[in-house]
Amino acid sequence: MDFTPEQKRRRTLALTIVVAAYVLSFFRRCAPAGIAQAPAASLGALLQPLVGWIMDLSWQGAVSGGARVHAPADYRLETRCRNIWQEWSQ
Repeated sequence: MDFTPEQKRRRTLALTIVVAAYVLSFFRRCAPAGIAQAPAASLGALLQPLVGWIMDLSWQGAVSGGARVHAPADYRLETRCRNIWQEWSQ
C-alpha cells in the first residue's frame, strides 16, 4: 500500500496519540505505588552511611580483596537481630 505524505503524517500522529495514551495510563496506575515507596527507599539510602559508620566503630582492621571484613558480632551489634534460622535448625 502506498500512502500519500498526508496519510503517513496522520497515521504517525494517530499512532503517537495511542502510544502516549498508553504510557500515561500506565503512569496513572503505577505512579501512586512508586510515590508511596519513595520514602522507604530514601530512608534506606540515608541510613546506609550511618550503618557503615557504626560498623566501622568496631572494625578490627581486617581487609580481604580491598573490602573491610567484619566479625559476625559486629553485625549483631549493629542490627540487634537474632539468627532465628540457626535457632530453628537445632
